[in-house]
Amino acid sequence: ADLPLGFHYEPGSRGRRPIAPGHPLFPAYFGGGGIIATPDDMFKWLLFNMGITRDAELTPLLPVLHRPSTKVTASHPANSDEWYELGLGWFINRERPGFSASVSKDGEMDGFASYIGFLPSPDPGNLPSPAGAFVLVNADGIRKEGRDIALVMTNDLLLHVQGGTPPTDKSVYPHSPRSLVNSF
Repeated sequence: ADLPLGFHYEPGSRGRRPIAPGHPLFPAYFGGGGIIATPDDMFKWLLFNMGITRDAELTPLLPVLHRPSTKVTASHPANSDEWYELGLGWFINRERPGFSASVSKDGEMDGFASYIGFLPSPDPGNLPSPAGAFVLVNADGIRKEGRDIALVMTNDLLLHVQGGTPPTDKSVYPHSPRSLVNSF
């Protein structure tokens, strides 16, 4: 199957070059996480994790997936506030001023970036989440105030559907682990 090309932005330039998915020297580098999803795939994944689409065998797993599974937390060195906790395959983002709690996951491969997030269900597996969104970008290296543009756009959408106004200062949004690494 032919996969769409993404674009890689060269640091410090306005140019971009097409890039095929994966790693050219080591195709297995991305392993099971190197999935290129279509918007339809992401929408199905979002609806399932929000508890809207149900599956007799998998839906009972949602409480385990969407709650912290470890005491490990991540914090930004600029302050001591914990940014997120780790669920099973998900980041559990705590509520703070200008940002509601969410469950999220980011992804990036050469030429592609994604972010999916939804408001936590009060009872995962039994009650659906009230809102969710995802953004897929066929480019990498696009940042706004140190955050991935997919993360910013998804969180702006989540605030908008709740009747809120996205903040001008995006520092209230969670950092993706990737952007934390890239910012130091």
